[in-house]
Parts: sequence; structure tokens; C-alpha cells
Amino acid sequence: MTLKLLPCISLLLITTAFAASNVVVSFADCPSCNTLKPAIQNVDDCPSCLALLSAFQSIALTGDDPFITTLTSLCIGLGTADPDVCTGLIAREGPILAHDLRSISITPTSSPSSTAQKLCDALMGMCVTHPVTAFTVPFPKPAPGHPKVFKSRGRTTLLWGDNIPPALISNGAWWNQTRGLE
Repeated sequence: MTLKLLPCISLLLITTAFAASNVVVSFADCPSCNTLKPAIQNVDDCPSCLALLSAFQSIALTGDDPFITTLTSLCIGLGTADPDVCTGLIAREGPILAHDLRSISITPTSSPSSTAQKLCDALMGMCVTHPVTAFTVPFPKPAPGHPKVFKSRGRTTLLWGDNIPPALISNGAWWNQTRGLE
């Protein structure tokens, strides 16, 4: 399993691998964690990965705080890392992952988005690698062949930043730059 993304996601993957073992863990303070543990343990193909992402998406849809609380409880409860590491990483990067999960279409029974499949492939190597989606960058129209030439009308420009009233300058500050304005 290659870990390609954020450390928060890496913790999620380590949690997934750790939960796949037969360790008995109680999540008294996190009811959704008891539901997620079997889903984590059964991830072995693309549809099960999409189902797990769907479960995490449903928590992400309730808001950042419940998502962060759930991931932190999973990380700490499964002993994936020290509690302070779990708390810090997930608090910092959990909102990013929650936003991403809220933004993509994950439906394991119908046709999931290629983004969801690419996310499962990147996180767990479970889905078939899809080619990169082509995207054409819109550029502004090209410059004209004969650009307009601007000619001076004899006017001068006054830069206000260069015009400091002498009353605001302390004696010697104009030439001696070690003194500031009063």
C-alpha cells in the first residue's frame, strides 16, 4: 500500500490496516466508530472502498467538527498513533479531507465519479487506475498583430508617495535615513 497523500489520510490508511486485524476496541464516546470499524475491516476491493468513502462522506456532510471527532476517535481508539499526533494531524487536515469528501459523488451501487475511484486508487490501491482527465486551459485571446502605440501628450505624472510634506519630516530625516517620521 503506497501512501501518496496527506498525513491525515496516511493515518486513516494505517487505521484501516490496523483495524483489519482482530483487535477488540471499544468506542464508547464515538457511536459512529463502532459502525465504521467493520466497514474499515472489510475494505478489499473498489466497491468496498467506495462504500467506506461513502460512510466517511456521510459524516463529513454533518460538518467538520463531527468528522474530525470521528477520525480522531478512530485514530486514538485503534492506537494508530499517539493521541496528540492523532489530534493534531486530524485537526489540521481533517477539514480539507471533509471538504473534498463533500465535494465529490460517491455512490458505490450506481456509477461513482471518476474522482471517487481515483481517490480510492490513490488511498488504498483498490480501484482500476483511470487515465488523467483531459482539461483544456482557457487562455485569453491573442495579442493583436499591430498593437496600439501610445504617445505622450506632454503631461507629467506626480507620484504622491514621493511628496511628503516637509512639516511631517523631522530635521535631518530627509538625508539621514536613520531617523523616522514624527
